[in-house]
Amino acid sequence: MSILFVCTGNTCRSPMAEVFAKDIILKKDMDYIVYSRGLNVYNLGSATKEAQEVIEEYGLELINHRSMQITKEDITKADIILTMTVEHKNYILKIYKEESDKVYTLKEYAECEKNNLDILDPYGYEIPIYRKCAKEIKKYVEMVVEKLDSYRQ
Repeated sequence: MSILFVCTGNTCRSPMAEVFAKDIILKKDMDYIVYSRGLNVYNLGSATKEAQEVIEEYGLELINHRSMQITKEDITKADIILTMTVEHKNYILKIYKEESDKVYTLKEYAECEKNNLDILDPYGYEIPIYRKCAKEIKKYVEMVVEKLDSYRQ
């Protein structure tokens, strides 16, 4: 089983979701492949320094993360694609209509939000906004992993 997290530039939200998911999945001894990509990656660089700092506060790291542009192969090989916003989801579905059964927003797949399905983009903001974003992402990633874990039992 593979999970793909998607955001805009693959420098903040989707990398944070990826490391949270990998950490939780490892602790639960689940056999999942987790990765993240961006829809508009202009710079194949690292995660933002703010994202790295906030993730370190959780005892995790993004130091080796490199932003990657999403590809058709990424879309087709993923079992579940979780986007950070409805706009991201719609962009993927516009190009890959045949993959509609596996594309959701993170909040939508967690089945807890009906009205606001977007995760705020912290890019360009200060650390407190990154902390708020990371906390929100972690909450929904935990819910997603719990949901997936319940299918195993």
